[in-house]
Amino acid sequence: MSAKRTAQLILGGLGLAALAGIILLVTVIIQPRTDDAPQSPPDAAETTVEASPPPSASTATATPTPSPTASSPFGFAPQTPAEEAAVEAARVMTTWDPAEDIDPTASEARAKHLMTSERAAQISVSDRGTADPEWMRAYRRHSVSDPTALIVPGGEGNTITVNVTWDWVTPDGSRDKGKGARTFYFTMTDGDTPKVADYTWSGAF
Repeated sequence: MSAKRTAQLILGGLGLAALAGIILLVTVIIQPRTDDAPQSPPDAAETTVEASPPPSASTATATPTPSPTASSPFGFAPQTPAEEAAVEAARVMTTWDPAEDIDPTASEARAKHLMTSERAAQISVSDRGTADPEWMRAYRRHSVSDPTALIVPGGEGNTITVNVTWDWVTPDGSRDKGKGARTFYFTMTDGDTPKVADYTWSGAF
């Protein structure tokens, strides 16, 4: 091969290489850069943080505590000797057997041993009887009363309040809820063996 032909081949190869370089350079220049492209704003649904509303006053309303009532006493069991004596007196005076007791006053005489001699002397048992429907129904069914006595909160000094409700129990053991209630107000003596110095009551019979 002549030197001239060799030179032509070398120049042709250099030309092709230069042309390829130019094409590559143009491609790089006109191709958009991905890091320079404008970014789409984030979706508002993905970036919005909803704050929880503050609790309203209605959600913090406390549940009211029931108050004592005659039909559903809100009381407690006796905790002192005076309260125990008062509850025992209230139970004795609301334990009735209408087949034997002429009327509800008969039970008061059975509680004399829990009273002072002065107060016991004032007990008077009626001989008139009663036509109260609850009493007469218990009489016909041969029922006796089974009282539940609770101390009512709020007593002051030697005064003790006792609320009593009762069931009527027949000879076969069936029970009927009594329709009434009694609230006793006892004045108790001091000492290791308290006694009823005085009392009053309100309610049924």
